[in-house]
Amino acid sequence: MTAAIADVFRLFDMDLPPHASDWALGTVDREVRIDGGKRPDIVIRCPGRILLVIEVKVTDEQSAFTAKQDQYRKWIDRQEEVPYKAAVFLAVNAEPGDSNGGFKRRDWRGVCLNLRRIVAADAIAPRTTGPARLVRSALMLAFAGAVEQNLLDMPGRPLKLMEEGHLLNIFPVQKYLEEFKSSAVLRKVSGQPREIKECGRVH
Repeated sequence: MTAAIADVFRLFDMDLPPHASDWALGTVDREVRIDGGKRPDIVIRCPGRILLVIEVKVTDEQSAFTAKQDQYRKWIDRQEEVPYKAAVFLAVNAEPGDSNGGFKRRDWRGVCLNLRRIVAADAIAPRTTGPARLVRSALMLAFAGAVEQNLLDMPGRPLKLMEEGHLLNIFPVQKYLEEFKSSAVLRKVSGQPREIKECGRVH
């Protein structure tokens, strides 16, 4: 299955450029060396169309070194052959607005919710068939589950832990699941088979 740039924009709640819904992803590179030996975490390109730079952190913004993003922005702006350029700062907690260098703040919670929404949408209206689609969905959900447990402090198998006598604050998990359930894509799922309804389940 060819990955689409549209999924990346959905992942980060960004407006998709005009006519870009069917564009292939292009290239994804990690720690590309740019001016002064600096290395942005992720650089995504659709040659001649889109350049997206992503800084990935597993802390909050206050604990991250963000001054280098000003240099990244200067490099981004010099890529004149690309008409659409954007930058994202991904952290555990993110306030609305922009980080240094005009990087759009996004948080891991939103990314995980969007991963589950993308999988749900593909389950309802598959873009392709065969095992590749199932593997892709399984990898996305496994990644979301790992982030939810390790960065967002959501317990794995909360019901089983409670049955074993552990005291858990399940309200953050409940709120998270309610937000996922209220997604527009999930409102289309009523009447679909059980396996589709559970595609966004927190494991």
